[in-house]
Amino acid sequence: MKASQKQYSVTDYMSLGEGDPHQLINGELVVCEPAPAYGHQIGVVDIVTQIRNYLKQNPVGEICCAPVDVYFDKNNVLQPDVVYISTKRKVIIKSDGIHGAPDIIIEIISPSSKIYDKEIKKEIYERFGVKEYWLVDYDDEKIIGYENVNGKFIEIFIGYGKFFSKLLNLEIKLKY
Repeated sequence: MKASQKQYSVTDYMSLGEGDPHQLINGELVVCEPAPAYGHQIGVVDIVTQIRNYLKQNPVGEICCAPVDVYFDKNNVLQPDVVYISTKRKVIIKSDGIHGAPDIIIEIISPSSKIYDKEIKKEIYERFGVKEYWLVDYDDEKIIGYENVNGKFIEIFIGYGKFFSKLLNLEIKLKY
């Protein structure tokens, strides 16, 4: 990912064309690198499929995957890999994206996004109240999970191959 030098806002972001490869992170337009590797995409599909199947039987919210704009404030519009919004918070879902913090965000780590996912995006997700944040390295199946407690992410899981979302009450397996 490559960042711009000027400070930008949601207004600037909204003027970009549909499909433009940018995210707005702390007032910077960050260009996304070429499409993620095959393993990254399979990871997203596996995770979304499991959650979607669960939600068909337990209609407690909505699941979506990138690219979808998540508007946190006037300086931060991100496109997480996987987002979950509970039914009681569905009002944040609008036709142009999600306006507010999703309940759960899952990022599949790519070499080009590692610093953003582990540090910069993590801080933004924490600050705006994402309840669960999961980092998944699909290549080695390592997973790190965080829960937002009183406005701070607390590490709740480090492991391999599968993880358990307390919010969904669901075990999610990699390489499903």
